[in-house]
Amino acid sequence: MRRLLPPAAAPSSLARPIMGLILLACALLAGLQVWHSLSERRERLRSLEVEAANLARSLAQHTDDRLQMASAILAGASERVLADGTGPAARQRLDRILRAQATTFEGGADFLILDAEGAAVAGTPAGRRIADIGQELSAETMAAAAQPERGTGDVQLRAPVYVPARRGWVIPLQRRIETPQGEFAGLALALLDAGTFAQYFARFDLGPNGAVALLDTKGRLLSRHPFQRAAIGRSLAGFALFRDKLPRQTADSFTTVSPVDGVRRIAAYQQARSFPLVVLVARARDPALAGWRTDTLWRGGVTLVVTGLLALLGLRLGRALGRRQQSERLLAESEASFRLLAERSSDVVVRLGLDGRRRYVSPASEALLGHAPTALMGGMALDEVEEADRAEVQDALARLLSGEAEQMSLACRMRHADGRLIWVEAAIRATFAPVTGQPDGAVAVLRDITAHKAREAELATQAGTDGLTGLLNRRRFDEVLRREWDRAAREGTALSLLMLDIDRFKLFNDRYGHPAGDGCLRRVAVAVAAAVRRPGDMVARYGGEELAVILPRTDAAGAASVAESVRAAVAAELVPHEGNPPVMVVTSSLGAATAEPRPGLAFGPEALVAAADGALYGAKRSGRNQVAMADNVPPLPPSAPRPVDEASRLAAVEAFRSAGATAPGDVELERIARVAAMLFGMPMALISVVGRDRTDFAATHGLDAEGASRDDAFCSHAIAGSDDTLVVPDLATDPRFAGNPLTVAPEGFRFYAGAVLRSPEGDHRLGTLCVLDRSPHPPLNTEQKALLADLAALAVQRLEQRRLAPSTVS
Repeated sequence: MRRLLPPAAAPSSLARPIMGLILLACALLAGLQVWHSLSERRERLRSLEVEAANLARSLAQHTDDRLQMASAILAGASERVLADGTGPAARQRLDRILRAQATTFEGGADFLILDAEGAAVAGTPAGRRIADIGQELSAETMAAAAQPERGTGDVQLRAPVYVPARRGWVIPLQRRIETPQGEFAGLALALLDAGTFAQYFARFDLGPNGAVALLDTKGRLLSRHPFQRAAIGRSLAGFALFRDKLPRQTADSFTTVSPVDGVRRIAAYQQARSFPLVVLVARARDPALAGWRTDTLWRGGVTLVVTGLLALLGLRLGRALGRRQQSERLLAESEASFRLLAERSSDVVVRLGLDGRRRYVSPASEALLGHAPTALMGGMALDEVEEADRAEVQDALARLLSGEAEQMSLACRMRHADGRLIWVEAAIRATFAPVTGQPDGAVAVLRDITAHKAREAELATQAGTDGLTGLLNRRRFDEVLRREWDRAAREGTALSLLMLDIDRFKLFNDRYGHPAGDGCLRRVAVAVAAAVRRPGDMVARYGGEELAVILPRTDAAGAASVAESVRAAVAAELVPHEGNPPVMVVTSSLGAATAEPRPGLAFGPEALVAAADGALYGAKRSGRNQVAMADNVPPLPPSAPRPVDEASRLAAVEAFRSAGATAPGDVELERIARVAAMLFGMPMALISVVGRDRTDFAATHGLDAEGASRDDAFCSHAIAGSDDTLVVPDLATDPRFAGNPLTVAPEGFRFYAGAVLRSPEGDHRLGTLCVLDRSPHPPLNTEQKALLADLAALAVQRLEQRRLAPSTVS
């Protein structure tokens, strides 16, 4: 009887080196586990710092934006006080505005207007009761406002104040109201509830003992989560943050013990951009590392189990070596079974060596390729493969034989013994040496799929053909035009396009019926195809009664000649059409356009279609039955019409310019642009003034530009329209802007919404407040248009203030 296992002494002779290797592997595994755990602890602590820093940055931005919005409300209220005065009607109107602003303000707030004597002029219901705010606040703020601090701007953040009537702390934000002569006229005051900041901070999960603090740069605590009312207003100026960190960096992370509750935390801070504020985010170290400790213990246990299993497997390895001889015998038997199955299969089975030569070919090769197996044995795998497909097959074999892939499937053409080409599907699998496990060749199974490929080609042709005319359909036209555009760009040749429309075809259908109309379309299609003689030219049905002709390597003169031949061929059909005077037969109008594509152009083949289509409608407007050539690709955008009051409007613009009101750099105008971008979720906003030949930008946000030519600027169309708000969801699809340089540029604009700036005197359209994006957006609704118009009115008030008092407005 055959021996299935090696002698028993063989495993024991290998036991000692095997156990040595196992012990080494266990030591390496334990060492890697310790190193991994320590690295993970460092990464976890670093991750906590990064998370805290990101949250501090986000909360600082949110707090800054919230105060910016409050500042904008105070600015608008101040401007309205100066513009409308403090009469009873003005007070009532200002009361309504401030109540609406307080209601919609995030977290709620009270707004108050005081005159120069400290008396309440207007405000929200809580704010009108100045006595409830506290004599300490009212006296301090009035004294500070009468003599504003240098270098702090026109909006100041005051220390938090406890208001007994509200039973809580408020953070005052004040703005000095000045007359155009610079005299103190009163104070605009916003009272922000400190508790609402803590409520917002509470939305973020900081884990056990996590905390968020809002402080000013002098170290005073303004708000905190968890909220501690007794701690508000407390000075932390001696804290390491204000003593060591903040003077050197506006943002950093560090480990500290909280001076409020004594908990050791990983902290990160971020100073606000526009206000003297600091947001501090802190997470407790010990709870944050609890998960790491659990994972470390769990992995340590797993490591112990794995090392035990390794020892057990090592003991069994000796016996496994003895079974290798039995496996080799079984492999030989499998080879015999494989040969038996392969010789009875209808598919061709080929065994390849590492050198790519055939070591075995099944008898089915005679039916598939017309060659006997003996004729193919020893030859290379690529010998019968068609030249055009050899690179793909060679790459697949290289990946399989190198061990990069284990199996692959591909289709290629092979040469039959009688000379014809057949399509073959090849499923190839790598084979591996039983001892080394390295690739030692491949097995390929070949199957004839010629009939299947023919059916695929037939279906592809049907999918790209118009069912009525037999021409290319619109989908296939787009594919061919893009392909020819790219080819012309590579070769540096011209590409032309003809757009053809049957004259008065609707009248033809109405008079003769739709079946006759279909017959007319077929006759016109045959005539056009016959007139276009070159093999590379393509004729397609673009839509309805409109046809298109793609002319590769054709300049403008050649396109005009072909277009005239097509027009004459259609007329020569003499299809009766009594609704098409004076010729009374079917005719056509054609538009032709020629482009020279180059790599890096800012436009693509759609510009060629737009130019040819525009020329087509020019031919129709000129009388039909003729050819018109496009002048430009892409077509030039139309200039914006001039307003009817252009002369007086330009005089008003000049009055603002000569006074320096439109000069860039005004903080208030830039704030309005920034608020507009934030409210509409747009990356860019600007305030423009449209002159005779140029549009200047008085303020911008997210856009590094000082102006543009009037012909290119979108604002020129806004001031010439009948509506006070122009909204263009997609500039690239609007005929007024499709060829505009600011639209077709590589980083061109796609969305525009602008509200007209009307001058207080003469009601002239000076320019716009607009928001822009490089991606399309849905149109604005009625409420959004009204909001944009309100912001535009604020911008006009600021421009008017600068015009009337240029020497006192900074």
